[in-house]
Amino acid sequence: MKTKTLGEVLRRITRLVGVGLFGVWLTNTAMASTAAIALSSTGTDRNDWNEYVGLRFTTGPVPLIVDQLGRWVVSSGGSHTVRIVDPNNGCAVVATASVNTSSAPTGQFKYQAVSGGPVTLMANHTYFLMSQESSGGDHWYGADTVLNATKDLTIDCPAYVWPGTGVYYSNVDPNNGGLPNHCYGPVGFTYSLGASGTVTSGSMDAVTGA
Repeated sequence: MKTKTLGEVLRRITRLVGVGLFGVWLTNTAMASTAAIALSSTGTDRNDWNEYVGLRFTTGPVPLIVDQLGRWVVSSGGSHTVRIVDPNNGCAVVATASVNTSSAPTGQFKYQAVSGGPVTLMANHTYFLMSQESSGGDHWYGADTVLNATKDLTIDCPAYVWPGTGVYYSNVDPNNGGLPNHCYGPVGFTYSLGASGTVTSGSMDAVTGA
């Protein structure tokens, strides 16, 4: 049997440790999540809607693994169901979280882990990101709110559900805040980059709104 010198043994240990540390680095990198949306400027203060409000967005060429959903805290109060909906698949709910703004600091996003664990959004796909509001409840900002998004998605326009109908509408009226990088809320999420999608495609119905 060939005898290894002390130097060879030390070099082999160094290589093995290096590979292990590199694997840990890769794991930590994959687990790190990024805030998708940042607030640029606030819009009109509102709390007069008894349904979902938010935005429509489109993912870029890489799927997104969403691990948290969030709502901007204008005034601390109750819990809000925040969800991502796929209008190309019968408005199926792809991700949901209950975001409790009670005692949460104002002027920032409050995030909550996605119920059931992270979900993967398809690349080059359109979704609604919405928060459930109640008339006379917690305050939020109107469609003149301006956001910034990361390079991995685009914010198409504000969106809302007409009370009592369950129908999602895209506000694409430029005279009424219906512009790219505008929203109601705001709402947000955190994500990491994925490798495969999980949601099927279909057709989307977009109309002007209030």
